[in-house]
Amino acid sequence: MKEQDFQIRVIRYLAGEMSAKESDHLLESLTTSAERQKFFEEYERIWNNMGTVPDPPNPSIEEQWQIFATSAFEKPATIRKLPLWSRPLFRIAAMIAILATSLITWSILTQDLSGGAGLIVIQTGAEMEELTLPDGSKVWLDKHSKLEYQKDFQPRSVILEGQGLFEVQHLSSDETFSVEAGKTRTTVLGTIFMVNSGTDEEATTVYVQEGKVAVSGVSKSVGAAILTAGEQAVYDEKSNEVSKLTAANLNVLSWKTGVFSFDDTPLAEILPSLEMHYGVQFEIINSGLLACTYNSDFANMNLEEMLEELSFGLNLRIIKSTEGVYEVDGTPCK
Repeated sequence: MKEQDFQIRVIRYLAGEMSAKESDHLLESLTTSAERQKFFEEYERIWNNMGTVPDPPNPSIEEQWQIFATSAFEKPATIRKLPLWSRPLFRIAAMIAILATSLITWSILTQDLSGGAGLIVIQTGAEMEELTLPDGSKVWLDKHSKLEYQKDFQPRSVILEGQGLFEVQHLSSDETFSVEAGKTRTTVLGTIFMVNSGTDEEATTVYVQEGKVAVSGVSKSVGAAILTAGEQAVYDEKSNEVSKLTAANLNVLSWKTGVFSFDDTPLAEILPSLEMHYGVQFEIINSGLLACTYNSDFANMNLEEMLEELSFGLNLRIIKSTEGVYEVDGTPCK
């Protein structure tokens, strides 16, 4: 059962719209997941706090006639209105709104009960999220990324899957702050830096915006690389080495800033940046195009605007073949 379906079924159960068989199936699923049990209990509490609908009066026929005979023509009848929170449909809508407005819905379960009573797990959806950690440090967590740390924040460390920009609070105790991503560990005192844990095919990358960091492998056999502002390093799992790049990618923070800067940048580097930022895929019809270079700066453009500018500047033909997939063709640059 998908989590979104599970959440909707909880609302149907609380609203009394489930059959006995469906209810039994839902309650049985709670026994297999501590997270679902906690979610169910929390929303049951919210539902109950919204109030209940009182049973309608059921007077006898004689009583109804007496009331009608004595007061029907004396004064206009008053209409009794149920409190808004007592109306079943409103309560269902309110519960759905609670779910819909939670951009990190499942992170409401701030404790990973299966992995330890003190583990905080935050999973973003289709939007980037700004978070504040217990020590005051800030994190901009990219879409479809995950961050984990101990509830008491001891040690002062997080585990990252995906991409995040960290603004670390410097403490008077000089306690270090570390980020584990893939098989790398980045350690700092106080600075602003970005970590991308990469994928199975991609290397983990670290970029420093301000301050200084040390990037090393989780394994002690991997030496550390010291990075200062404007520098970038990558960890290659195959060679088990951390290497400092001679020139940092100008668009390494574009996912957060929305700004792209291309300075004689080949199309072979431009397209992967756009793929990551917009969540699309490009298919190159003529591989000779990849050597074409481009010069321009863009800020907060949508995908269609960006492709229009790129097509005009490099004389390309970019056609949407299927949803999220674009074919790129044209004449190679001389």
